[in-house]
Amino acid sequence: MADVGRKKKGHWFKEKLRVGVVGMYQSGKTAFMTSMINHLRKHDPSRFRIGRKGVGLQWLSSLPASSGVREFPYSAWRDALSLLEWPYKTVGASEYHCLLARSDWKMRSIDLSMIDFPGERLADMSMAGRSYEQWSDAILQVLGGTAEYRRHAGEWLETMEQGDLDVETLLSGYRRLMGRLIFDFLPMVTPSTFLVNAKGIYVEDDLIENGDLEGMVRRRVVGLDAGTQFAPLSETARRQNPQLAKIFAKNYFGYRRQIVEPLADWFNQCNELVVLVDVTSLLMGGIGMFNGNKRMLEHLLGYLELGQ
Repeated sequence: MADVGRKKKGHWFKEKLRVGVVGMYQSGKTAFMTSMINHLRKHDPSRFRIGRKGVGLQWLSSLPASSGVREFPYSAWRDALSLLEWPYKTVGASEYHCLLARSDWKMRSIDLSMIDFPGERLADMSMAGRSYEQWSDAILQVLGGTAEYRRHAGEWLETMEQGDLDVETLLSGYRRLMGRLIFDFLPMVTPSTFLVNAKGIYVEDDLIENGDLEGMVRRRVVGLDAGTQFAPLSETARRQNPQLAKIFAKNYFGYRRQIVEPLADWFNQCNELVVLVDVTSLLMGGIGMFNGNKRMLEHLLGYLELGQ
């Protein structure tokens, strides 16, 4: 939210502007931010209009990252794009923070912050502000309520309702389900550490390139690590397996605290959102990819309650 404070010297007001750049993985967030920053640093009013015609921006200085994340590597990605090379896959959050002046503002500057994050984490926004039980119900509604997801989830959903549950069978089955969703371009993969783990290491290339579903089941986790995994449980399964539900809830809250809440808190400070959509991915993935993108954005916007 806008936060205006007086600078002691120079009689400037600083107006904080927090811009959330939101999109699925491979939607182009890093390339977009690099291009946007380049426009801001070398502003040409004829190419990038700000306010009234002829209004210009002056880049004043870089500022330290303020969100407890690393600094966005603008120079490296700008140089890569100038050589017609795409930036590397984003596996951790980073922030670009700077101070700008507008030619039509005589007594104010803009304290601008933009954050880049792995698009896979967008699926985890289904956890923001939700208890384990609420999250479970929301995810199961997706898995069992839409034909494209139910086609892959049916077997696992049946296993979950079989009374006394075996933890390893349940978790390996959920990992297999997440792998199937990935290979069928269905984006509701949560916990997202199944793709980008808590240390920011992306799923191994050989697993994706070879479509190695069983390798993903063995080598990836749904949680912070192998010992703190969790999966959604229905109300019936939670009632029949109270101890398991308690363990999953504990692991869930640890995951939400470390992975989800820092990003959710930053989005809560935003006064602008830029939503990027990769139309080619939607066309390739079909209705399942479209519905998955829509559902994840609904989770994010529902949590933020914009305008309230």
